Amino acid sequence: MQSIVHFRATVAAVAVAIFALAATAVAAPSTTLIDGVLLSTGGAVAADGVYDITVSIYADKTAKTPIWKEGPIKIGVKSGRFQHVLGVVKTLDPAKIAAANAAHIAIAIGSDPEMPRTPIHSVLFAHAAGRLACSGCVNGAHIAGGSIQPAQVGFAYAGAADGIKGGAAKTAKSLQCSGCVGVKQLKFDGDLNLGSRTLTAAKLTSGGDVVAKGIVAAKQFLGDGSKLSGIKIPSGACKTKGHVVQGINPDGSLKCVKAMDPTALPPDGIDEISNGLLNNQFNDSFAGKANVAITDNSPKAAISELDFPDIGLAQKLDVALTVKNSDITKVTVFLLDPSAPPLPKTVATIVKGFPNTVTLDPKWKHYVLHKGGGKKGATLDTVYPAKTKPVSGDLGAWIGKNPKGKWRLLVVDHAYLDNKIDGAIVKWNISIRTLSNQKIGLDGNLIAKGSVQVGASKIPCNKTTAGTIRWTGTYFEACNGFDYFRIKLFVSNGTKIKPAGKSCRSIKQTAGDAETGMYWVQADSKKAPEQVYCDMDRHGGGWTLAMNLDTNGGGHRHYFDTTWWAGKSTYGNTTNPLTNDYKHPAHYEYPAGEIMIVAHREGSIEGTAQYQFLTSYKGKTLQWMFANLSNKTVTGTRVGGTGSVGNNGHARNAGDAFIDHSHALIFNSRYQPKDATNYTRIGTNYGSTCGTISCNGHNYGGLGGRHARGGWGAYYEAAQLNGYCNTQGVYGSNHSAYAGNNAASGCGYKSRDMDFAIYVR
Repeated sequence: MQSIVHFRATVAAVAVAIFALAATAVAAPSTTLIDGVLLSTGGAVAADGVYDITVSIYADKTAKTPIWKEGPIKIGVKSGRFQHVLGVVKTLDPAKIAAANAAHIAIAIGSDPEMPRTPIHSVLFAHAAGRLACSGCVNGAHIAGGSIQPAQVGFAYAGAADGIKGGAAKTAKSLQCSGCVGVKQLKFDGDLNLGSRTLTAAKLTSGGDVVAKGIVAAKQFLGDGSKLSGIKIPSGACKTKGHVVQGINPDGSLKCVKAMDPTALPPDGIDEISNGLLNNQFNDSFAGKANVAITDNSPKAAISELDFPDIGLAQKLDVALTVKNSDITKVTVFLLDPSAPPLPKTVATIVKGFPNTVTLDPKWKHYVLHKGGGKKGATLDTVYPAKTKPVSGDLGAWIGKNPKGKWRLLVVDHAYLDNKIDGAIVKWNISIRTLSNQKIGLDGNLIAKGSVQVGASKIPCNKTTAGTIRWTGTYFEACNGFDYFRIKLFVSNGTKIKPAGKSCRSIKQTAGDAETGMYWVQADSKKAPEQVYCDMDRHGGGWTLAMNLDTNGGGHRHYFDTTWWAGKSTYGNTTNPLTNDYKHPAHYEYPAGEIMIVAHREGSIEGTAQYQFLTSYKGKTLQWMFANLSNKTVTGTRVGGTGSVGNNGHARNAGDAFIDHSHALIFNSRYQPKDATNYTRIGTNYGSTCGTISCNGHNYGGLGGRHARGGWGAYYEAAQLNGYCNTQGVYGSNHSAYAGNNAASGCGYKSRDMDFAIYVR
């Protein structure tokens, strides 16, 4: 039973409102619960924390000595509210409290004076309990004479029972009670009605079962109820196939669910159901600049930066750090997060309090990982916060956030040794654990079985099976929605992190099925790796692109453009080398043994020509040949070729001098026969009179040329004609000055517009 007590007082700027207290009767428990609100003097709730409290109960409002007192005891306060069970520290005396008809309760906080007393009131039902002055049992003295009648007992007289007076005593048979009432003493097969004495049972059967007006209906109830029977459990099974019983619905029916419910799995539950073979949780670690020197006794911090990529939200973030110094207790380590502004040129300006109390300007948002103190030594090697808690700042705040951006580590040495270099940031990294919904990890071996069949049962490749991977017994194939294609081996080198040797040939030698495309090589060990375009398919593969001449490139690389042909320079965009004029360092860095000229249209191959350099020119670079040779035949005749760009069947062997014919190459040809001056950087060698073609001594076809005849001149980047026929054609958009892509209509034929790429191997 509860009584409601409410009082409010203010002492030393603290107020308490107690609004619930359990009333005490003789038969009540020896503890009771109070609830309260702790307020400040101004009426606001008190601050969260732990407070000392003393509770006293007095016989009346003016009594000097409490009849019961507990405290001081410590209670926790949250949002101003608190609870406490009276009697836990000092046992309550129910009888003494019940005897105090005007009992009051009072409370004191800490060392403050006791607050005004508040009377203890009873709830309505507690009045009846107050009249039950019982010492823990019911005996005959508590049952009034005549209360039990023969009609209610239902037995003949066998002897007087303890505590039964009047006529009831003459008819009682088995009331053998001496100060108690127990199940063994209640052996009736009739009704028991105590009238106004509150116990009214419809039936007490001889088996000990109680049927009390429908409230309890059980055949057997023993001890703690663990053998309670009579509860109706629904029978049967789930009606839907694949469902299992999860529980019982409020209406008593079975609650059925799918035997495997994916929605019940946590986002990272794939490892549990795959026996740890699959996972979608990844640990990624990225390192900052290592071996950064620390200056002794200087506010100019050692700085190491780390660019953390965008790989997702962090489930966990750790910073691993190794720093060496003559005395690590004299070093402070700051970590700036990506939101901090760029560092000033003079970092010392943001370091405050040097050398005694080293701090960092708060404008640069940071964490203090290490700040002097601790165990003296030469090495700081730990992980924050996994092993060591940062001095200030919460790295755990990054959980659920994306840590992408520039992180910076600053280390300040603020103790004198020799004002020289004193240690270094040996290494450091940031690692995060991510939960991905875009990729999955395989921690075992992937074995494909039974996916390759023959005949009509072969797995088809169409839009519905796109993405299917199968094993042929020799290699993997993948379906792209139309047909299967072979999955080539991963190239273990040729990346920026692990560049190949000096050229595309070294990649081809180590990965025979490497595909045409961009790779990284390191032609010079003293220089950084560089990206190259490799042709891995034609004439044995392993070709490195040195330059490309594009008809839409805007510039015209004629003979006198010495910067292009003979200069050590680069030009164009590596990511699109076949769709623009392009010149790679391979032009002046790579020793060449072979050359391949490819005619194409914006990368679409039309024809190829392969040549081998003569012995005296093998091992030279293209740039050296263009800068040092004059009218020199540098190769034998063509050793390989594919395709055609000419219009066959014409009188003058139309087509390209490289692709459609097989003559040797000549570098820097300069013929001046008769009425013409003819210069060509790379051409085909027909001899001084153009071989068998009657062309007035002109040597046509080639790359980077100048033709002059009859008082007019034409410069070209690429001339495809094997034979000259008033080549006042077009190149690009200038129809009057450049020739070579089309022959004039007077010749009766035209060659197709082409781009040219030059590869070396």
